[in-house]
Amino acid sequence: MGSAISMMADQGIMQGSGPEICVVSTKAALAQTFIMVRVALELGLSGEK
Repeated sequence: MGSAISMMADQGIMQGSGPEICVVSTKAALAQTFIMVRVALELGLSGEK
């Protein structure tokens, strides 16, 4: 929401895992994994090819 990349992007998916303090954080990686699983499930359930 306040990072340089989020200000440059036209659209984004905010994961809501708190502030980014270091380069690699477990909570951010886990949140991104759950988001990608959710996107895959939504696309799979939508019936689109």
